[in-house]
Amino acid sequence: MKRIFFFAVVGMLTMFSITSCEDDNTTAEPKSFKVRMTDSPGNYTALNMTITGVDAYCEGYGWVALSSQAQSVNMASLTNGSEVTLANKSDIQAGHYTHIRVKYASAATVTVNASGTGFGLNFSLSWGSFPQETDIVIDQHVSNNIGANFLLDFNVAQSVIQVGSGYQINPVITVIHDEKTGVKGHITGASSAAVVLTGNGKTYSGYMNSSGYFLIRGMTSGTYTAIIFKNSDTNESHQINNVVVANGQIYSMGEIQL
Repeated sequence: MKRIFFFAVVGMLTMFSITSCEDDNTTAEPKSFKVRMTDSPGNYTALNMTITGVDAYCEGYGWVALSSQAQSVNMASLTNGSEVTLANKSDIQAGHYTHIRVKYASAATVTVNASGTGFGLNFSLSWGSFPQETDIVIDQHVSNNIGANFLLDFNVAQSVIQVGSGYQINPVITVIHDEKTGVKGHITGASSAAVVLTGNGKTYSGYMNSSGYFLIRGMTSGTYTAIIFKNSDTNESHQINNVVVANGQIYSMGEIQL
């Protein structure tokens, strides 16, 4: 029951070559289309999926294949600014693009932390009635002078659904519009923790990685209250007030001792 509470808190409040967040990947070459992915993690050791294709829809033209190369990705490893490039196509059809489509192979697995045992349990994921592709709405013009460069956020906590003793997958992906605005920090004293920030009528969340670091990007400026939920086997939390986020800056919350 406590594990369910830990997932539910983040699930209810939350609105990917691997590179560091310090690299400037935000620029786009003219008449090109780049798609990257990072992760809003969940309390899982691994989430292994295979992406089989990435397309973009151009109004008046149709779907344009950005990549048809299969790529295996551990979504749970894309934390603290790590990301993977899913597609990078040059000399693309000019026009107004309104959708990105990410397609997956049927086989997918998740490794769940086994509370109190020190090891993980592997589960095959079922798609159930969910489609094996995700459609993300965008609004982007591409021309001889303008290119597209999108960072997608794969929300692991919301994408993995526990059904009885098994798990299903329904990928929840959003676009991070402002990569350079957000918060970061380092948590000690916990094997896992969720970070939830609320303020200005908005809520953002993330998990620490295996080294205790977290990074949440795409936030709007303002003052937030942060609540850190410790581990999956306890409801213990720690609150930090007056977290001030400014446009174009990643605010450091420093070291947080739980």
